[in-house]
Amino acid sequence: MAGLVNCAGTVMNDATADIALADFTRLHAVHIHGTLLWSQALVRSLDGRPGAIVNVGSIAGQFGHPRRIAYSSAKAAVHSMTKTMAVEWAAQGVRVNAVAPG
Repeated sequence: MAGLVNCAGTVMNDATADIALADFTRLHAVHIHGTLLWSQALVRSLDGRPGAIVNVGSIAGQFGHPRRIAYSSAKAAVHSMTKTMAVEWAAQGVRVNAVAPG
């Protein structure tokens, strides 16, 4: 069985009113795009064999945190992506879960 842990991440401490769109987008690229692309790569490489993915989320993705608009929204997306991947890939024998440290 092959496995993957999606744990790459970054954080910034910008106020919501002040965050630059480029910074917001860059943080989302790391958390959201990275999780999607690595997960897709694993599933494609499995070629029908079972596998497991663990996505590292955060309690910030479940509750509001001041000065963490980019991070919180990215982690909320990771949690939602995890649920979608889990139901979509279960029939292929791929187990997808998330942990929420913090």
